[in-house]
Formats: sequence, C-alpha cells, structure tokens
Amino acid sequence: MGAEHNVGLLSGSAIALGVIVVSGLVFVVSLVKAIATRRRAWIVAAIATAAVCVGVTLVWVAMVLTHRHSVSLATSEGFRRVTSTDGAVALVVPAAWKDLPELHEDADLVVGNLFAEEYLLVLREAKQDFAGSLRSYAEHVTADMQEYSRSRDRQEFKAVSVGGCPALHTRFSGVVERTRIVYDLTLVETADSYCQVLFWALPSRFDAAKPKFDAALSTFEAAAGAPLAGEEQQDE
Repeated sequence: MGAEHNVGLLSGSAIALGVIVVSGLVFVVSLVKAIATRRRAWIVAAIATAAVCVGVTLVWVAMVLTHRHSVSLATSEGFRRVTSTDGAVALVVPAAWKDLPELHEDADLVVGNLFAEEYLLVLREAKQDFAGSLRSYAEHVTADMQEYSRSRDRQEFKAVSVGGCPALHTRFSGVVERTRIVYDLTLVETADSYCQVLFWALPSRFDAAKPKFDAALSTFEAAAGAPLAGEEQQDE
C-alpha cells in the first residue's frame, strides 16, 4: 500500500532470497559430502540446511501473499486509489470520496464526500522556490491558512514520516463563511517538492472522519523526481 510498506516488502524479500540461496548452496554441498563420506555430521548439516531453506521459503511466500491481500483490500469496493493531476502523488481513499476539483483550482488533487462533509486536498510546490527548511515552509503555509480561516488554536508541529518522507503534522480549527471547520494538515517533504496534504471536516463530524483521514494518509506515495504541473507546461 504505502511506500514504507513496499520498501519493507522489498527488504524482507531480499533478505529471504539471500538466506534461501545460501542455505540451498550449503545443502547441496552437505548432501554431496554426506553421500561421499557417509559421515553423520554431513547428514545432519544437509537435513538442517534443507529445513532452513524450506522454512524461509514458506515464510517469504506467506509474506508476499499477505502483501497482495492487503493491496487487494485497499483497492476493493470500499476504497479507490486517487492520483494527483501531475501523477506525482497517490493515496487510497474511501470509494465514496469523489473528485472535487472545483473546490480549489490550483490544487493537484481534491476529493471528498459532500454529504459527510469530509475532504482531502493535495497541493505540491517546488522546493527550489522556497528558502529554508520543511519547518519554515510549514510555518509559512499554516500562517496563511490561519489568517484566512481566523484560527488561533493551532497545535504544535509533530515530526512524522509519511510514505517514507519526512513530514510535519498539525491541526487547527477556523471559520470560513460563518462555518466552523477543523483542519488536519501534514506537510510532506519529497525529493523535489513540498506537499500540503490537507484534510478537513465540520467539528461535529471530525471525530468520525479522523480514522479515514489517518488511513488515507498512511497510503501516501510520491513519485521520485516527478515534474510539477507548471514545469510540464513550460517544457511544452
């Protein structure tokens, strides 16, 4: 599902295959020696390495099947995979969340459920356009959002990892057109960009929506080195 999960699968597979290859070679050598010498030590070594090889193979197969099952669940009828307009960011969200580009014309991705009043917006900006660190970018973005929504109750930034990338998370509430809103914001630093991953809901519905927000964020994937939409237009 998320990039971290995929990296874990690849690392585990590499280790498992390495053990299988090494134990397989040792088994062949032990078996040849056991047949040639008929010594008990080589017979025991052959049996032991065969058991290791079979055991690790079974564990690896189970790990791969579990991963495939998790992916199939994430893309089943209850969920769908959504991708930003530039193809650089992808997340798995509830199937009831529909594309809502009209909510923010500059965003790379906007989806949500109008009836449940729960939304997700992703906005990606080039790192080279901002001087400073992820934290200074986060403070700049949240200051603008708080001014717009007349918010004064922002939580302190919490360092987290999202899709294998460093990120800062915060939450605050505000008022827009006489409607109170709770914002759940994560600023993610990818190889070449800063991503604003913003969820929001009405205060009365935020607690019910929060597990969905957290689940969607955990599936965040960023394509390394993907061009920004503005850069693509300039190239054309």
